[in-house]
Amino acid sequence: MHVFTQPVVVLGNADVISEYLDKRSANTSDRKQTASLQLRIQNGYDTAFGLMSYGPEWKLRRRVFWQHFNPTVITNYHTIQRETARTLLRTLLTQSYDAEKHLTECAATTLLRVLYGLEKQHEIDEAIAVIQGGLEGARNVLVSGGFLVDFFLILRYLPSFVPFQRRFAKWRAGLERLMSTPFARYQATAAQLGDDAPPSVVGDVIANLLQDGQDTEHVANVEFIAKRIAVDSMQDGVHARTVFLVMSLYPDIQKKAQAELDAVVGPDHLPDFCDHESLVYIDAIIKEALRWMPPAPFGITHCTRDDDELRGYFIPAGTMLIANIWACLQDPEVYENPEEFRPERFLRNGKPDPSARDPNDFVLLAEGCQ
Repeated sequence: MHVFTQPVVVLGNADVISEYLDKRSANTSDRKQTASLQLRIQNGYDTAFGLMSYGPEWKLRRRVFWQHFNPTVITNYHTIQRETARTLLRTLLTQSYDAEKHLTECAATTLLRVLYGLEKQHEIDEAIAVIQGGLEGARNVLVSGGFLVDFFLILRYLPSFVPFQRRFAKWRAGLERLMSTPFARYQATAAQLGDDAPPSVVGDVIANLLQDGQDTEHVANVEFIAKRIAVDSMQDGVHARTVFLVMSLYPDIQKKAQAELDAVVGPDHLPDFCDHESLVYIDAIIKEALRWMPPAPFGITHCTRDDDELRGYFIPAGTMLIANIWACLQDPEVYENPEEFRPERFLRNGKPDPSARDPNDFVLLAEGCQ
């Protein structure tokens, strides 16, 4: 279909999404650099990793990101995750109940410690305030083609007092603070403590980039790249909030989860990473929460680089490709009675069902690892 002059294809079937966005990713991994995206970011290079066009800069960011967040390396962050999770539990027990606030702070604290090595509470609190403002801009940056200016380009030249221009300016400012404020705190700590500074992803990124070569433009842009790698890693605990909502709406499911915890972990200690494989029902709850309410129901918009053909349909270069993940996760042919919240759909005889489609597969395809 066409939205005004822009060709748009909505992919609403899991097989089609896999075929086109994964198996034919050489032509579908690009990102549409819409007018609203250009207005919402500071300049053409400030875009989020998931929105970058394929090229040398994207390759560098992907390589650096993988070095610090691959499945093997992330086990190094378990100690920090464990500590912040236990702090969250104490907070929920002792303070007024505000799940959204506490979960966001827990996710942000974990990231600030991992990414920047921040340990002092006042530094973390300052950075959390910045993150909460900046993530609004980050979330809205991910919405491609969702603004009228994307289809009527003349609107981008309207003055700054126009409502959508004011919103974009607010989001730009929030993103800039999100990149700059925690990084400045890291720099101050590194300058003060030197080799005794706490370990951090940003510190490792800077050291590795400086070590990689002496004649590349990457060295000149080390600070630039380190900031953006950190922002690429940001999240705000949306999925965790969904699980809390489910526990409130379905007390019977909560009781089953508690019974599994009591049986597997016992009363003497809290669950740990080593218990994960044994907590099959809780793992099924997490999968079902992702299926029931995906954080990004339409993923990240892709774009074709060249003219193409898909199942008899001509798709011109520059076509916006929208993966309707919501439709896939609500497909009754894949998930029986999809409107029901039923973790058991991922289990068979009390064990994980290998034939059940993992909703993470859809989410990864929608966001596209390129």
